[in-house]
Amino acid sequence: MPMYLYEGAGRPDDIYVIEDPAVVTKDGAGVEQPAYRLVDARTVRAHPKVIAALVSNSERLWNLQEVLDENASSESD
Repeated sequence: MPMYLYEGAGRPDDIYVIEDPAVVTKDGAGVEQPAYRLVDARTVRAHPKVIAALVSNSERLWNLQEVLDENASSESD
């Protein structure tokens, strides 16, 4: 199982999600359903529909510029 490096990562409880349309499971009738798989303790590989459901229920989303700005300000402290 691959392990990812988390150099320069944000908070210790951050979770990384990789979008992968190939992550599916089959139900009892053999119909493919969106799914997710754990890559390691902090990384999840998930079908886009799973990610869409998570995003629609989230409190806040960050864009890349906000993440970079936050990281830069924490490094200067």
